[in-house]
Amino acid sequence: MVMHVNKSDALDAQKATMTVKKYFSAIHDNLGLLAFKIEKVEQNSAKDIWNVSCSFYPSIGSSKRSYYLVRVNRTGEIVAVTETKSK
Repeated sequence: MVMHVNKSDALDAQKATMTVKKYFSAIHDNLGLLAFKIEKVEQNSAKDIWNVSCSFYPSIGSSKRSYYLVRVNRTGEIVAVTETKSK
């Protein structure tokens, strides 16, 4: 899937993904974010919230990835974190 965005939106998407990674790093430490992966980033239709789907192994011994949907507003604040079912 190719996402076409203008330069200002691309910077906002990057900021949203970095906010999500920093959030989980603070909770799980860097070793708890093994193989952190952004699965999908999209803006809602009102263009005021970024929906960031991500996954990672929550600890060194984990054999199963954890999947989350994180909603980030345009000012870079996380407004919701939801654990989703694994693929």
